[in-house]
Amino acid sequence: CVNNLLQEEAFKKREFDEICYELTPGWFRNPHRSIFGTGNYDVNVIMRALKMKGYTVKWFDKRKSLDSDIDYDSLTGLIVNQNKTGLLSKIWASRHWIAYPNIDGVYYDANSTVRKPNPFKSLDEL
Repeated sequence: CVNNLLQEEAFKKREFDEICYELTPGWFRNPHRSIFGTGNYDVNVIMRALKMKGYTVKWFDKRKSLDSDIDYDSLTGLIVNQNKTGLLSKIWASRHWIAYPNIDGVYYDANSTVRKPNPFKSLDEL
């Protein structure tokens, strides 16, 4: 989702894996990435990667109210973590990161499951 947010291949899998091992060195099964090696990383890796590129990251917890003073025009974009749906998700709880980059004032759905980023018509739709 980091690369989708930035709209470039800013990081390769190897670089995300290196961040995982910087966060928790010496672990055989690193808690910051998928045990299947699918590229599914936790929020700590995503935040570290974005900070390495000079971005400021603000955490939002849906259990708290959203700041009403957010200037959406000034953001590079949003990253959302949501439950996966489908047959396997009923057996194995799974989460999925989705990037919503802000490109020239328009937010896009840059989910890795879609062929190309789709623009939102308005912030309300986002």
